[in-house]
Amino acid sequence: TPAGWVAPTTWEDVPEPAQHPGDEQTTSLSVIDSDRNAVAITMTLGPSFGAGFCYSGVFFNNAITRFGSVTGNNWAPGRTPRSDTSPTIVLENDEVRLVSGARGSSRIPAAIVYNILYALEYGMPTREAMVAARAFPFYSSATLHIERSFPESIRTELAARGWNLTTYAPED
Repeated sequence: TPAGWVAPTTWEDVPEPAQHPGDEQTTSLSVIDSDRNAVAITMTLGPSFGAGFCYSGVFFNNAITRFGSVTGNNWAPGRTPRSDTSPTIVLENDEVRLVSGARGSSRIPAAIVYNILYALEYGMPTREAMVAARAFPFYSSATLHIERSFPESIRTELAARGWNLTTYAPED
């Protein structure tokens, strides 16, 4: 539907969103059509379905939560909040090879790198690359966030090498 055909909507007009634990804030869409046209879109509405406001078919986020003194991304007039969304289209010789996006807040850029490496470097089918286990170092500390799907033997070896492990479900 062209955006001009959609009437402005307020929070009261929006149906309650479907509940998917850990998946209520960010949506990523990556598509390649039969003509090899590609699009990668990532949108984060933020907690509680964004600002709860829709106009001309566009939902507004509540990205004010992306500002914060801890990250050095302070509030100021005209400032744009930091964003980790990084939808990616990989080209080789001007041809689309891969389209990738991800969810997971600060883990998004690394998750996209994993998708690209698993699919293009290791030859995994796209679906397998998207759901393969991942590990994310936490800033400059010795904490490593790992998905629960890592085998216990790998977790034991990482701990033996001095990593403090934090496990999470991939949908978190």
